[in-house]
Amino acid sequence: MSRRALPVLNVLLVAAPAAALGALGVVVAAAQLRATGAHVPAHFASRGVFALVFGALLAIASVQVGPRRLLRAAPVLFACALLASLSVFVPGVGVHAAGATRWVRVGPFSGDPAPLLVAATAMLVAAWGAPAAAGLATSTSTGTRARRALALGLGAGAALTFVAQPDFSAAAITAVVVLATLAGAGVEGRRLAPAAAATLLL
Repeated sequence: MSRRALPVLNVLLVAAPAAALGALGVVVAAAQLRATGAHVPAHFASRGVFALVFGALLAIASVQVGPRRLLRAAPVLFACALLASLSVFVPGVGVHAAGATRWVRVGPFSGDPAPLLVAATAMLVAAWGAPAAAGLATSTSTGTRARRALALGLGAGAALTFVAQPDFSAAAITAVVVLATLAGAGVEGRRLAPAAAATLLL
């Protein structure tokens, strides 16, 4: 297989399952019985379609920007996503329902910022947590360890933000994503073990 075909294959391996799961969610929402209101199924189906289109546009933009530029922007993206997730606690912006505060409403728009923070955390850990040999870190080994520790601390902060909402599924996903990102970046198993222990404790 040529080197040029590998990036296309990698994109398909990520995009195809995501698109299939998103389409399945739209179909399930559209097939729901109208149990609580006349427009409930259409409401969730339309939100699913919007999320699929938005995700596709975001994926295309990310491919055009390139992974290195995207990882260089990871700290800014993380800060913006963290502020968006913390905004659920702002009166008049956060929506409190079923004992939790997980959504934001700005004018006619509403949504859950959790997926943005999960993705931004993964990018931050990939940018700061990779060893120098992986080609993503640009500092010395000592600097890499410091940045990795900071990335892990910020990842724990993101998980605790979800716990405070509470959104335990997003917190667990964030912890697993952090470990998977470190493993994918080439961090050795003996260094992953303490991070895994801290994740279980968290």
